[in-house]
Amino acid sequence: MKFQVATVAIMALTMSMNTMGNERYRAGVEHAIDADGCGFDHGYECLDKPQDDFIGRKSDQEMIPGNYLKAWQVAVSDFLALEELDSGQKDLKHYKFGFTESAEHYIVHFQALLLPELDQGKVIGTIRATYGLTMRYWINKSNMAVEKRLFYKT
Repeated sequence: MKFQVATVAIMALTMSMNTMGNERYRAGVEHAIDADGCGFDHGYECLDKPQDDFIGRKSDQEMIPGNYLKAWQVAVSDFLALEELDSGQKDLKHYKFGFTESAEHYIVHFQALLLPELDQGKVIGTIRATYGLTMRYWINKSNMAVEKRLFYKT
């Protein structure tokens, strides 16, 4: 009996906390969907990056090896075909991307952006939630096939 009462009390408390969290999440998602027009960082704040002419070894912009872009094509094709995500969650503006490799694989990382915490419509920080889905792909170097896809919890 004590267990049932405690369970009901915990469920009621959790439901009210989730309602507050869901409101913050919904507000963050609405902001993220409406945001557009710049390179985003977590919290959907625009990144101020100077334009670069890509000349010189110390260029401000990241240069990506061409083979990584071959792997990118494979990974993004698989990503866009995922049925677990709706079309909005597949919008690439909700992600940052990383590339690396091992001896046998190109590795493509999709980092979903953390949603903004809003106060009267202004971004004041981030919440520990994303609209997209953080994941990583391992693309076989010899046949350019997806060998592994790993989803991460936010």
